[in-house]
Amino acid sequence: MQSIFSVQEAEQSPTFMIKTASSNELSPPLQPKDRKTTLGLVKLRSNNQQLCVNWSIIPTNATSKKHQDLIGSLEQNINECLDQPIEVLEDKLFYLCYIYFIELGGIPPDPMIIEIFHMVNVIQEECTRPHNISNALITLSKISGDYMKIYDFLCNFVKLINDLSLIYGIINLYDYRFRFEQRIESVKILNLPSLFSDIINMEIIWMSFAVQKPPLCYVFNTQVKSLAKLLQDEFYKTLEVFMESNQDNLDNKDSIQTWLASKNLRLVEEYGFHSEPEKTKPMYQNLTQKVFNCFCFKTAFQASELKEQLFEFEKIFRHFEGVVLKSWYELEKFNN
Repeated sequence: MQSIFSVQEAEQSPTFMIKTASSNELSPPLQPKDRKTTLGLVKLRSNNQQLCVNWSIIPTNATSKKHQDLIGSLEQNINECLDQPIEVLEDKLFYLCYIYFIELGGIPPDPMIIEIFHMVNVIQEECTRPHNISNALITLSKISGDYMKIYDFLCNFVKLINDLSLIYGIINLYDYRFRFEQRIESVKILNLPSLFSDIINMEIIWMSFAVQKPPLCYVFNTQVKSLAKLLQDEFYKTLEVFMESNQDNLDNKDSIQTWLASKNLRLVEEYGFHSEPEKTKPMYQNLTQKVFNCFCFKTAFQASELKEQLFEFEKIFRHFEGVVLKSWYELEKFNN
């Protein structure tokens, strides 16, 4: 079995240097000058002129229709994300904070919920396999009645941090290049539609739990599992930071749509926000970062802190994904 680089190396290198099963040589790191910025892979159709986008070349040779369709779906989701007003995400964050503190009691979700995420995908996408459905439903029945509410909350939160990471320009597609290789179809353990649903997705977060449990714990070495634990910890830290940003603003209300809609008619016309006169501005976590606001409002500082936390989370997320995928590719190569 190959030896995978350390967590420290993973945090320092975007190229995921590894030792292969047949060689002790380390693959050379890609120098920054080789990472040319481009919009080559994703054809952006957004009219938002305030985007801070940081894309890079993706070496892709998608030849199968399945792979092309997966990339096309991801492209569409990226465009939809980048085209939405920031107020949509501000409303989502506020509502998720309400769910977290008012309905879920402010208690971090049990990791078991995340661990069985893949079984939910089995039910939704492999309904033609009765045996899989039976096993999944037995497991689901052991979870509390609040399972689906927690599950939806987690999925919506992951979608939120994905969208913000795109809009803030944190994501660089080059760092996810292993996902775009044709060999991705050989990784049967992953649900590919889920993997390609967004850049940051629940599939990879689920994988961080899966590699620590049989049978995958026998496939990946301790270094991979250490990086998986780092991702789990950073995910829960990110959840805590984002939820606390609106904790003092809830005041028994679950939405700020009417105020946001009164300032942006597009929210009503395209996103179904409720439009009612509202004279008093509610307190909520602003997600924009303007120089003037930084000198005048506490929320601007908080928005900066949220972005910094997203930066730390995304860094570990992409390192873990790259490690797992390239390790799996090397295992397939070694076994063949």
